[in-house]
Amino acid sequence: MSRGKKQTFREDILEATRKLFTECGYNNVSLRDIAAELGISVGNLAYYYKSKLELIEAAILDKHGHTAPFVPATTLQEVDALLIQTEKVQRQHLYYFRQYSQLSAISPTIRELQANMSDSNERILITTLENLQNEGLMMPPWYAGQYEDLIAALLFMLTRWHEQEELNSVLERETPDFRKAVWGILTPLLTEKGRTEWKKLQNH
Repeated sequence: MSRGKKQTFREDILEATRKLFTECGYNNVSLRDIAAELGISVGNLAYYYKSKLELIEAAILDKHGHTAPFVPATTLQEVDALLIQTEKVQRQHLYYFRQYSQLSAISPTIRELQANMSDSNERILITTLENLQNEGLMMPPWYAGQYEDLIAALLFMLTRWHEQEELNSVLERETPDFRKAVWGILTPLLTEKGRTEWKKLQNH
């Protein structure tokens, strides 16, 4: 098998892995299931990836390298676009976000990736809040550390939203819309100018 064909087959394996982990969850998928999805033997699959953990690590790192980075927002319209983009990315990678905490616990590689992403997202949120204050759209903090607390809450929502959605599905509870939930936190902190801009945004 040529190098090109091997690379293509690896991509097929990772795509099948993401598909099954999205549909069934990490705990409910075996190497045998992935091999069956591809129509190959477990031994053939193990030639490329020797364990399920190695597979999920490769599946996540492969997509992570092709995901466009987020950019800090300077307007409420850009904040809304950022939320829409975030939800879209999360939906595309449910094999990862639905088991975010578990994957962190079992894989040092994924845990390091999550730590780096958390640092990056924190910087984006800090800059975004500073931009909104500078534009007169968001009020100064009411107490020392308020926006640090806000950022911590937003980071938690960004990473654990679909874990909660999965739990709510089991409990037969409805999960609120991610975008609306974030705005529910942000709108009380907007200035009069910010609330006016937000209302215009909701009417479009």
